[in-house]
Amino acid sequence: MSRLPIIVLLIATGIPLGVAVPLGRLAVEAGVSPIAFALFPALAGGVLLATIAAARGEPPGRLSRLVVFGLAAGLLSNALPNSLAAWSAAHSGASLTAVAYTLPPVFTFGYGLLLGFERFRWERLMALGCGLGGALWLTSSRVADGATDVIGALVLFAIPAIVGIGNLYRAHRMPRGTAGEWLGAAVSLGAAAWLLPAWAALPAAEQAIPAAGLPWLGLQVIAEAAAQVLFFALMRRVEPVTMSV
Repeated sequence: MSRLPIIVLLIATGIPLGVAVPLGRLAVEAGVSPIAFALFPALAGGVLLATIAAARGEPPGRLSRLVVFGLAAGLLSNALPNSLAAWSAAHSGASLTAVAYTLPPVFTFGYGLLLGFERFRWERLMALGCGLGGALWLTSSRVADGATDVIGALVLFAIPAIVGIGNLYRAHRMPRGTAGEWLGAAVSLGAAAWLLPAWAALPAAEQAIPAAGLPWLGLQVIAEAAAQVLFFALMRRVEPVTMSV
């Protein structure tokens, strides 16, 4: 993947990330709770990636560092945003929820400026400001026409706000020299570690996985594993704001 043009890698990464929104809506409509939709693909995807890495003989590096990275990145980049996105897709609709995934560059750039990771650039600020303004206008119009409510609108902006923090963390704390499969496994299993207690605390009826939801969970497992590997391949070649596009 190191030889792929960056634009190809960027598009390839966006596809499995993007399908999570409609898959989440379909799963929730089939009776799967948002937490379960985030948990089981993360768990299965993490095990799959770790198995692939081990079968290829890839060393995981220092395990303690990988675990800490996985827990932090898993919470910020997977557990929280994926749970919120699944809830939002069912609450506000998949098309409106997809708007949230156009905004991580805005928050990543803003956080980067505040923390000194990014240089101030007018052209980038104007472009991202236009994107944020458009998202605010679209969301407020959907609140006005009753397609969603204020809570739904707040969740839409909470998703990219959390993802932006996760992007900077992964970019600056990623264990160097570790294979993408191990990094992806750490993030997915780290997310599962956070989500498992939350799922266990749900009422029994919400813990159950209806048969109608299994196909959507299975597809999300594939998307989860592919997105993690592609994301870390992209991260090694671009800076955080471009990575978050």
